[in-house]
Amino acid sequence: MNGGTFLREGLIDEISLAYAPLAIGGSNTPGIFDGVELETIDQATVLELVDMKKMDMGTVWLHYLVKNKEGIG
Repeated sequence: MNGGTFLREGLIDEISLAYAPLAIGGSNTPGIFDGVELETIDQATVLELVDMKKMDMGTVWLHYLVKNKEGIG
């Protein structure tokens, strides 16, 4: 299973992300929440920002709670 599947199945209750000041991407570069495509924005999972911190070398740490595992609608 991947992150998107765990999130959509309601198996994740909080998310902690560290963003480094790097631009990495590409058509074959996996993302955090890869999985089956959402059909509508209503299927997106709502997050609530709990905390954020600026770290060394420009990295930013974000801590979220999963607000509603069923999506926006």
